Amino acid sequence: MMNRRKIIPYSRVALYSFLLMFSIGFEQVALAQEDPKEVEMIKADVAKRIPSFELKKINYRPWDFYWAMGVGEMIPGLRTRMRVDYDSNGQWVESRQSIPRSAKNANDLIGDMVGEEMRESFRGADYIQSYHSDPYYLVSMKSGEVYCLNKKFKRMKSGPMHIKGILTKSVKKDIVSRLENVYILEGKKADEPNCYQYQVVFKTDIVDYQKGKIVYTEDGEWYYTRYYMNNYDFLPLNLMMYVADRGGLKNFGRLNYDKSKEGEYFSIEFKDGNVIKMNSDFEEIK
Repeated sequence: MMNRRKIIPYSRVALYSFLLMFSIGFEQVALAQEDPKEVEMIKADVAKRIPSFELKKINYRPWDFYWAMGVGEMIPGLRTRMRVDYDSNGQWVESRQSIPRSAKNANDLIGDMVGEEMRESFRGADYIQSYHSDPYYLVSMKSGEVYCLNKKFKRMKSGPMHIKGILTKSVKKDIVSRLENVYILEGKKADEPNCYQYQVVFKTDIVDYQKGKIVYTEDGEWYYTRYYMNNYDFLPLNLMMYVADRGGLKNFGRLNYDKSKEGEYFSIEFKDGNVIKMNSDFEEIK
C-alpha cells in the first residue's frame, strides 16, 4: 500500500470546496427529468411553508431531488438565500437558510454560534429544519472545520441521522478506529442497496479537515471510505497530466479516492457522464 501522503496530495485551500456540498447558490442545471405536476405541488407547498420565501427557480437534481432556490427568512430578521429540498415525489425533506459572514443583522447570531474570539475564523453557516431532526446549525470555519450546533448553540456529538438508530455503538466505534479526529455530519440511506452512509470530516496526513463519506452495510460491516477530492490544483502530478491530456478541467466532473477491502483507487467522472477508475499507480482499471 502506498503512503497516504503520496496518494492524496491536498491543500487547505481545497477545503473550501466542501462548502459546495452545502452552498445555496443559484446554479443552473437541466430540468429534463422533472415532473411538471410535482413542480406545481412544490411551488404551492413552499409558499405555504415559508410565507417570506421568494422563489427564484426549482432545480431537478440527478439523484431524484428537487431544490427550490430563493430568498427568505427562516431566522426572524435575517433575509438571505435559501434552499428547500423535496424528494422525487414532491414531498418536503428539509429547508436551509444561509448565514454568510457578511450577512446584515447576523452579528449577534454569529457571536452566539462561534464566540467573539472565533468570529474572524468563521466562514459561514446554514440553519436547517428537516423531517428527521430538530432544527440545527451547520457551521463552517475558515480552517475547514465543520460541525453541528443545536438551537441553544451547543455543539452536537454528531450531526442528525435521517433514519433513527443507524449510528450504532459498533458502527461509531469502527468509524472512530478508521478515521482520525472524525466528526460525523449526518447519516442516511446510501446509494448502494442495503447500506447506510455517513458524511464525515476527518484528519489526514495532509490536512486537518478532509471531507468524505464512509459506507456500511445494514449489518454494520464496513463497505468503503471515500475522500472527496474537489480541488484539481493539488492532485498528484500523474493525475494532473491525465486531465491535461484529455482537454483540461472543463471536461471533468467529480473526483474521489476510494478505499475498500478490494483495494484503493481514484474514481474520475467526465462531464459527459463517463466514469473511469485508476489505481494508486495511476493505471486505468478496466
